[in-house]
This record gives sequence, structure tokens and C-alpha cells, in this order.
Amino acid sequence: MKPSLSMIIPALNEEGDLEKTIQEMLSILNGRFSSYELIIINDGSTDETRAIGDRLARNHENIRVIHHEQNKGLGYTLREGYSLAAKDYCIWSAGDRGMKCESYDAMFNLIGKADLLIPYIANPKFRSLGRRLTS
Repeated sequence: MKPSLSMIIPALNEEGDLEKTIQEMLSILNGRFSSYELIIINDGSTDETRAIGDRLARNHENIRVIHHEQNKGLGYTLREGYSLAAKDYCIWSAGDRGMKCESYDAMFNLIGKADLLIPYIANPKFRSLGRRLTS
């Protein structure tokens, strides 16, 4: 039997990428898992991220969206997402399409074969210096 998956998508001012990210995730997840959920957590965005997340959740039964009125930070957002996750496995992915689709395929093919999967960034120059140092 196929496992189920919860995917947490933290989003801060991702109006330009969120919908594309979600469409990519839906195409990757459909048929691969027995069931899945995408949990979008809008972490205090000041752009149209809220409206985009709400529209996506209305149009897709596997998507739910949580809104923070003010930014609480990535750590808080991830802890909240993990506490809400209801499926067999859980992963998080940034709302800015920072990981290639092929990377998800490679990771998901290892489910059940490893206790823990830790992806890494193969193109670190894609990220700002601050984000590279944090990672």
C-alpha cells in the first residue's frame, strides 16, 4: 500500500511563486501517495500571498492554508506545520520553488528504504548569502 504524505509550505511574500510551487507539488504528488495534504502557512505576508493561498485551498480539497497576521519565523512555522500534519510522512518545502522537481522524485523513491531523508542544496548560489549562512 502506498504511504500518505503531508507537505508543509511556509510562505512569506511569495505572490510571484506560490501558485507555481503548488501546481508543481500537485503534479508530483498525484498518484504517488495514497493520500496527501499541502499545508500552506502564510507567515505574515504583506503581498497577495494570503489571497492566493485562500483561492488554492478553495479549489483543491488537499490544500489547507493557515495565516499568521505577523511574521513568526521559519522555526515557528515549521513546528506549527508538523503539529498539524496528519499523514504517514511529512516534508516541508519553501514556497519559492527552490528545489527541482527531479529532487522530489529521488527523495520520494527512497521512502520506506531509509529512516530519515535529508536533502541538500545542490545550487547554493541560487540563495542569498544570508540564507546560505543560515542553512
